[in-house]
Amino acid sequence: MRSETSDIGQKDFGQCMFKNYFKIAVRNLARKKAYSAITVFGLALGMACCLLILLYVRDELSYDRYHKNAGRIYRVVQQRNLNGQVEELSRAPFQWLRR
Repeated sequence: MRSETSDIGQKDFGQCMFKNYFKIAVRNLARKKAYSAITVFGLALGMACCLLILLYVRDELSYDRYHKNAGRIYRVVQQRNLNGQVEELSRAPFQWLRR
């Protein structure tokens, strides 16, 4: 059975450890300025790239999802062979779209 004083002691210990880690981080940032700047810049760049990739994926997955019958949307693609290269075009003649 645990007493309340041991829980309070654990909270104080956690706060003390956080303060200690914070002091060490600030000292290292102040002591090694160039290394810290490169590290912080790399972290910021990595987070920005991750955010942009997540936004792109979210946009691609939500394409045409605002329609009521989004599952019934199709895309007509035309393939043509030009000098041995297969090319796909998203535009197609209107006659292909008629039923």
